[in-house]
Amino acid sequence: MLASKYFLYLANGPGLEVKIGLSSNLRIDAAWLEQFGYSELQIYQPPQSLRIAETVLEQLQAQPGLSSRKFFKKVKQIIVGLGGWHNGRLQSVQLRELASPLPDLADLEQPFWGRCLLGTELPEAIRAFGYNLPWNPEDWMQQLYLQGKIYRIAAVGTDRFGMAQCRRCGSTEGIFTTHCLSCGDPHCLVCSNCQTMGLAKSCIPLYYCPY
Repeated sequence: MLASKYFLYLANGPGLEVKIGLSSNLRIDAAWLEQFGYSELQIYQPPQSLRIAETVLEQLQAQPGLSSRKFFKKVKQIIVGLGGWHNGRLQSVQLRELASPLPDLADLEQPFWGRCLLGTELPEAIRAFGYNLPWNPEDWMQQLYLQGKIYRIAAVGTDRFGMAQCRRCGSTEGIFTTHCLSCGDPHCLVCSNCQTMGLAKSCIPLYYCPY
Protein backbone atom coordinates (compact mmCIF):
# COMPACT_ATOMS: atom_id res chain seq x y z
CA MET A 1 0.00 0.00 0.00
CA LEU A 2 1.59 3.26 -1.16
CA ALA A 3 1.19 6.59 0.58
CA SER A 4 -0.40 8.93 -1.96
CA LYS A 5 0.15 11.94 0.31
CA TYR A 6 3.02 13.06 2.54
CA PHE A 7 3.04 15.19 5.67
CA LEU A 8 5.27 18.22 6.16
CA TYR A 9 6.07 19.10 9.75
CA LEU A 10 8.18 21.20 12.07
CA ALA A 11 9.44 19.45 15.22
CA ASN A 12 10.13 21.33 18.48
CA GLY A 13 11.91 20.30 21.65
CA PRO A 14 13.35 22.02 24.75
CA GLY A 15 16.73 23.52 23.88
CA LEU A 16 16.74 21.94 20.40
CA GLU A 17 16.85 23.51 16.97
CA VAL A 18 13.60 23.08 15.10
CA LYS A 19 13.63 20.24 12.58
CA ILE A 20 11.64 20.23 9.35
CA GLY A 21 10.60 16.85 8.05
CA LEU A 22 8.60 14.92 5.48
CA SER A 23 6.75 11.75 6.39
CA SER A 24 4.53 9.04 4.93
CA ASN A 25 3.63 7.99 8.50
CA LEU A 26 3.87 10.50 11.35
CA ARG A 27 3.87 7.77 14.01
CA ILE A 28 7.24 6.55 12.75
CA ASP A 29 8.70 10.06 12.86
CA ALA A 30 7.23 10.72 16.31
CA ALA A 31 8.95 7.65 17.77
CA TRP A 32 12.23 8.52 16.04
CA LEU A 33 12.25 12.17 17.10
CA GLU A 34 11.25 11.42 20.67
CA GLN A 35 14.57 9.60 21.12
CA PHE A 36 16.38 12.90 20.57
CA GLY A 37 14.31 15.01 22.95
CA TYR A 38 11.74 16.46 20.58
CA SER A 39 8.30 16.76 22.10
CA GLU A 40 5.91 18.42 19.62
CA LEU A 41 5.04 18.48 15.94
CA GLN A 42 3.53 21.35 14.01
CA ILE A 43 1.93 19.49 11.08
CA TYR A 44 0.87 21.19 7.88
CA GLN A 45 -2.55 19.96 6.82
CA PRO A 46 -3.62 18.68 4.38
CA PRO A 47 -0.81 16.31 3.32
CA GLN A 48 0.63 16.81 -0.16
CA SER A 49 1.74 14.75 -3.14
CA LEU A 50 5.39 13.70 -2.99
CA ARG A 51 6.33 16.05 -5.85
CA ILE A 52 5.05 19.06 -3.95
CA ALA A 53 6.17 17.92 -0.49
CA GLU A 54 9.80 17.27 -1.46
CA THR A 55 10.04 20.64 -3.23
CA VAL A 56 8.72 22.41 -0.13
CA LEU A 57 11.19 20.50 2.07
CA GLU A 58 14.16 21.42 -0.14
CA GLN A 59 13.29 25.11 -0.01
CA LEU A 60 12.58 25.18 3.73
CA GLN A 61 15.79 23.38 4.67
CA ALA A 62 17.67 26.37 3.26
CA GLN A 63 15.92 28.55 5.87
CA PRO A 64 16.93 27.30 9.34
CA GLY A 65 15.37 28.51 12.57
CA LEU A 66 11.83 28.97 11.28
CA SER A 67 9.13 29.72 13.83
CA SER A 68 5.81 27.85 13.60
CA ARG A 69 4.15 30.90 12.07
CA LYS A 70 6.85 31.39 9.44
CA PHE A 71 6.87 27.65 8.72
CA PHE A 72 3.14 27.71 7.99
CA LYS A 73 3.38 30.84 5.87
CA LYS A 74 6.31 29.55 3.82
CA VAL A 75 4.79 26.10 3.24
CA LYS A 76 1.51 27.59 2.08
CA GLN A 77 3.30 30.07 -0.19
CA ILE A 78 5.40 27.38 -1.89
CA ILE A 79 2.47 24.98 -2.31
CA VAL A 80 0.33 27.66 -3.95
CA GLY A 81 3.23 28.50 -6.26
CA LEU A 82 3.41 24.84 -7.31
CA GLY A 83 -0.30 24.73 -8.10
CA GLY A 84 -1.30 22.86 -4.94
CA TRP A 85 -4.27 23.27 -2.62
CA HIS A 86 -4.09 26.61 -0.81
CA ASN A 87 -6.52 26.15 2.09
CA GLY A 88 -3.99 24.84 4.61
CA ARG A 89 -3.85 24.81 8.39
CA LEU A 90 -1.35 23.97 11.11
CA GLN A 91 -2.03 21.15 13.58
CA SER A 92 -0.09 20.92 16.85
CA VAL A 93 0.45 17.40 18.25
CA GLN A 94 2.48 16.07 21.18
CA LEU A 95 4.86 13.27 20.13
CA ARG A 96 3.76 11.05 23.00
CA GLU A 97 0.29 11.00 21.46
CA LEU A 98 1.63 9.69 18.14
CA ALA A 99 4.71 7.58 18.82
CA SER A 100 4.56 3.81 18.29
CA PRO A 101 7.36 1.24 18.78
CA LEU A 102 9.95 1.09 16.00
CA PRO A 103 10.69 -2.35 14.50
CA ASP A 104 14.20 -3.75 14.20
CA LEU A 105 15.14 -3.37 10.53
CA ALA A 106 18.75 -4.49 10.64
CA ASP A 107 20.24 -4.78 7.14
CA LEU A 108 16.94 -4.13 5.35
CA GLU A 109 18.67 -1.48 3.25
CA GLN A 110 20.71 -4.21 1.50
CA PRO A 111 18.11 -4.87 -1.26
CA PHE A 112 18.71 -1.27 -2.35
CA TRP A 113 22.46 -1.51 -2.76
CA GLY A 114 23.23 -0.49 -6.33
CA ARG A 115 19.54 -0.35 -7.24
CA CYS A 116 16.66 2.11 -7.54
CA LEU A 117 13.29 0.68 -6.55
CA LEU A 118 9.86 2.17 -7.01
CA GLY A 119 7.51 2.08 -4.07
CA THR A 120 5.43 -0.39 -6.04
CA GLU A 121 8.43 -2.76 -6.15
CA LEU A 122 8.91 -2.83 -2.37
CA PRO A 123 6.79 -5.93 -1.58
CA GLU A 124 8.74 -8.19 -3.94
CA ALA A 125 12.12 -6.83 -2.79
CA ILE A 126 11.27 -7.25 0.90
CA ARG A 127 9.98 -10.81 0.43
CA ALA A 128 13.05 -11.75 -1.61
CA PHE A 129 15.27 -10.62 1.27
CA GLY A 130 13.49 -12.99 3.65
CA TYR A 131 11.27 -10.57 5.58
CA ASN A 132 7.59 -11.14 6.14
CA LEU A 133 5.76 -8.34 4.39
CA PRO A 134 4.25 -5.78 6.80
CA TRP A 135 0.85 -4.23 6.32
CA ASN A 136 2.47 -1.17 4.79
CA PRO A 137 6.10 -1.58 3.63
CA GLU A 138 6.45 2.19 3.33
CA ASP A 139 6.36 2.39 7.13
CA TRP A 140 9.64 0.49 7.15
CA MET A 141 11.02 2.71 4.40
CA GLN A 142 10.14 5.80 6.43
CA GLN A 143 12.24 4.52 9.31
CA LEU A 144 15.21 3.75 7.04
CA TYR A 145 14.78 7.18 5.45
CA LEU A 146 14.98 8.86 8.86
CA GLN A 147 18.09 6.85 9.69
CA GLY A 148 19.73 8.02 6.47
CA LYS A 149 20.09 4.44 5.20
CA ILE A 150 18.02 5.05 2.09
CA TYR A 151 17.00 8.07 0.04
CA ARG A 152 13.47 8.72 -1.20
CA ILE A 153 12.59 11.00 -4.10
CA ALA A 154 9.61 11.38 -6.42
CA ALA A 155 10.08 8.97 -9.33
CA VAL A 156 9.43 11.84 -11.74
CA GLY A 157 10.45 15.36 -10.75
CA THR A 158 12.34 18.32 -12.14
CA ASP A 159 16.03 18.82 -12.81
CA ARG A 160 18.11 21.83 -11.74
CA PHE A 161 16.87 23.75 -14.79
CA GLY A 162 13.23 23.17 -13.86
CA MET A 163 12.64 20.64 -16.65
CA ALA A 164 10.52 17.56 -15.95
CA GLN A 165 12.72 14.48 -15.63
CA CYS A 166 12.24 10.82 -14.82
CA ARG A 167 14.60 10.00 -11.96
CA ARG A 168 14.59 6.30 -12.88
CA CYS A 169 15.43 6.34 -16.60
CA GLY A 170 16.81 9.90 -16.73
CA SER A 171 14.65 10.96 -19.66
CA THR A 172 13.36 14.52 -20.05
CA GLU A 173 11.22 13.57 -23.06
CA GLY A 174 7.94 11.68 -23.15
CA ILE A 175 6.82 13.10 -19.81
CA PHE A 176 3.27 14.37 -19.54
CA THR A 177 1.08 15.81 -16.81
CA THR A 178 -2.22 14.43 -15.61
CA HIS A 179 -4.80 15.15 -12.95
CA CYS A 180 -3.91 12.17 -10.79
CA LEU A 181 -6.73 10.30 -9.04
CA SER A 182 -4.27 8.78 -6.56
CA CYS A 183 -2.63 11.93 -5.17
CA GLY A 184 -5.06 14.61 -6.35
CA ASP A 185 -2.27 16.65 -7.95
CA PRO A 186 -3.58 18.31 -11.13
CA HIS A 187 0.00 18.47 -12.42
CA CYS A 188 1.22 14.95 -11.60
CA LEU A 189 4.15 14.08 -13.88
CA VAL A 190 4.16 10.70 -15.64
CA CYS A 191 7.01 9.12 -17.62
CA SER A 192 5.96 7.28 -20.78
CA ASN A 193 9.49 6.11 -21.63
CA CYS A 194 9.99 3.37 -19.06
CA GLN A 195 6.45 2.12 -18.44
CA THR A 196 7.47 -1.44 -19.30
CA MET A 197 9.46 -1.46 -16.04
CA GLY A 198 6.47 -0.19 -14.06
CA LEU A 199 4.71 3.14 -13.90
CA ALA A 200 6.90 6.05 -12.77
CA LYS A 201 5.16 9.27 -11.79
CA SER A 202 5.69 12.13 -9.38
CA CYS A 203 3.52 10.72 -6.59
CA ILE A 204 5.29 7.35 -6.57
CA PRO A 205 8.49 7.25 -4.48
CA LEU A 206 11.80 6.01 -5.83
CA TYR A 207 14.12 4.52 -3.21
CA TYR A 208 17.87 4.04 -3.43
CA CYS A 209 20.80 3.54 -1.10
CA PRO A 210 23.11 6.52 -0.44
CA TYR A 211 26.24 4.33 -0.62
